[in-house]
Amino acid sequence: MMPELTDIPDTSVLSVLIQAGQSRANIQANIKLVIFSGQNEPRDAIAGTATALLMNRNALDKVLHSAEWGQAFMEYARWMSQIGMSPRRISQDCTVLGYDFKKNDKVF
Repeated sequence: MMPELTDIPDTSVLSVLIQAGQSRANIQANIKLVIFSGQNEPRDAIAGTATALLMNRNALDKVLHSAEWGQAFMEYARWMSQIGMSPRRISQDCTVLGYDFKKNDKVF
């Protein structure tokens, strides 16, 4: 697909990585991550969201009456990361709960 998407780009992950000028090795590593992430994390997010809602009747009632399931999943993913040991890079100097972080620090 790489030659085809180089000639006729679209909005797929593969195409965006190609358009961004990523190396072939980096593209392959990222596509592998996308494929594997499509298995465990969605399953865990669904199960975790269901568990959290069942443990909090007020939140469950709110979702049941509003049909805001997408928002419930987004909030759960924000609250409880599905990739527990994936480092993040700090984008700007900041202080969180009394801890100072500098731009480009790695955190978990």
